[in-house]
Amino acid sequence: MLKKLSILFLLIFTLFSCKEEIVDPTYYGGISGVVVDSESGEPLPNVLITTSPSTTSITTKEDGLFNLSDLETGEYSIIAEKDNYTKKSTVITVEKNKIVSATIQLKEKSSSEENQLPTKPVLVSPNDNSIDQKISLSLSWYSTDGNDDTLYYDVYLISPGVSEKFLVLENSTDTSVVLENLDYASTYYWQVVVNDAIGDDVNGDIWSFTTKEFPENPVIFTSNINGNYEIYSATIDTVNQEIVQLTKTNSNEFWPRFNPTRDLIAFVSDKEIDKHIYTMSLDGKNIYQVTQVPIAGVHNNGIGFCWSPDGNEIYYSNYNKIYKISKDGTNLTQIAVAPDNRNFREIDVSISGDKLAVLTIGQNFYDSEIYIMNTDGSEMTMIVDNLDGAVQNPNFTLDGKSLIYTHDNSGHTSVTNRILDNRIYRIDVDSLEVTDLSTSKSNGTNDLNPILSPDGAKIIFENVSNDNSREGEIMIMNLDGSNRRKLNINGGMPDWK
Repeated sequence: MLKKLSILFLLIFTLFSCKEEIVDPTYYGGISGVVVDSESGEPLPNVLITTSPSTTSITTKEDGLFNLSDLETGEYSIIAEKDNYTKKSTVITVEKNKIVSATIQLKEKSSSEENQLPTKPVLVSPNDNSIDQKISLSLSWYSTDGNDDTLYYDVYLISPGVSEKFLVLENSTDTSVVLENLDYASTYYWQVVVNDAIGDDVNGDIWSFTTKEFPENPVIFTSNINGNYEIYSATIDTVNQEIVQLTKTNSNEFWPRFNPTRDLIAFVSDKEIDKHIYTMSLDGKNIYQVTQVPIAGVHNNGIGFCWSPDGNEIYYSNYNKIYKISKDGTNLTQIAVAPDNRNFREIDVSISGDKLAVLTIGQNFYDSEIYIMNTDGSEMTMIVDNLDGAVQNPNFTLDGKSLIYTHDNSGHTSVTNRILDNRIYRIDVDSLEVTDLSTSKSNGTNDLNPILSPDGAKIIFENVSNDNSREGEIMIMNLDGSNRRKLNINGGMPDWK
C-alpha cells in the first residue's frame, strides 16, 4: 500500500511540475552619478539621493558623487534634494550588468522664488461617466505648472468589488496609461495625482467609466497558448474581428460546444488529470463539473460528447460505453455498448433526438467506422466502413438525412497517427452516396472538425497544414463545399452559435 501511495504522489508531483510556470531570472545593474550646481557646474556635497521605486537613501560625497549598486534592471526616478536648492527628479533606466552614468543639475533657489503647485489634473479621455468602453483602453489627462517644473503622475484604479485603489502608473511623466483585460459590463473609478518633485501632491477628481456588455460572439474555438489549450469566442466579421478569451488556467480546456438553446457552453478539461466534461456561461464564468465518470477511451482524447436536442442532457463515451447524463451531473445512464474489441470515440445526435451517429475505433487509430443507432442504443447500423486512412468527425445535417464526416483521402497510416489529405465528405444515409466537399482545399493541408451552422446552410471547420507547421485556421463554406473562406481566426475545434 505504501508503495502505491508513493507512486501516486510521484505521478501527481510530475504532472504538477510539467505545468509549473517558468519564472524569469532577475538581473542587476547600477548607477554612478554626480550632482552639480546648474549655474557654476561645481559639485554639490550632502545632497540627499532617494529613488522611486524605493531602494537606498544616500548623500553625495564632497566631490558630489554617489553610487547606487545592486539595482534590479528597470526604470527608476532618482530624486535629489538639498537645502536652498530646487528638488529635482531624473528618470534613469538600469540595464543588465551595466553601470549607468548620470549627471543631475540642481538649481539654487533665489530669495524671491516661490514654488507654485501644479494645477489639478484635467480629464482628456474617456469622458467622465462614459459607457460602452472597450476592455482595453487608454486613459489620458494633463496638468500645468507655473514654474515650468517637470510633472510626475501617479494613477490609481478602483476595480468593481474592490475597495482598495490599485496603482497602475507610478511617478511617470506620461499623461496617458493603457489598461488591458478589463472586465465587461463593469464600472471602474480612477484618479490622477500630480507633483512637481518640490511641493505637495495635487489630487485630481475621481472619474469613472463603464465597459461594454459582453459580446454575443457566435463562434467558439480553442487555441494553444504557452502549451495549454484555452477556449475563446469570436465574431464572424473578419474586418472588425473581436476575440475574447473565456478560460485562463494551467490546464487544457478544449472541444467547446454550445448547447442547443445557446446559453451554455460544454467543454472538456484535464485539470483533474482525468478528462471531465464541464459547463460554463457564455462569458466563461460559472464553471461547473458535470461528470464523475471521465470521458475516456482508446484514441478518444476527450472529444466524445454532444448535447441532447433540448440542451438538458449530454451524451458521452467512456471506452466501449455511451452514457447519458443530465447537465447538472445527475441521472447518469448507460445506453449503449460498442461492438467487441472497439471503443466509442465521437458522438452526434440528430436534431429530432431519435438517432445517434457514433464513431467506433479499434486499437489502431486508422481502424475506424461510423454507425447510426437509436438513442437507446438499439438498431446499430454501419454507415461508413473501415476505410484506408483515418475516418473522423460524424455530424448530422439538420434534416437528419445526411452525415458530414472527414476521411484522409490519401489512405496513409503510420505509428504517429499522421494524416495527409483529410477531407470533409457528406454521405446520404439511405443511398450511401458520398460527396467530397473539400475540392477547393489547398494541397498539403487537412480539413478537420467540421460542424454545421445553426441554420444548417454552412459548415465551420479547421484547416491545418499536414506537417503541423502552423496552427489551424478557422474557415467556413456552404453545405455543398462552395464559397470557402477564412474567418481570420487561428485555432481549432470550432462551434457556431
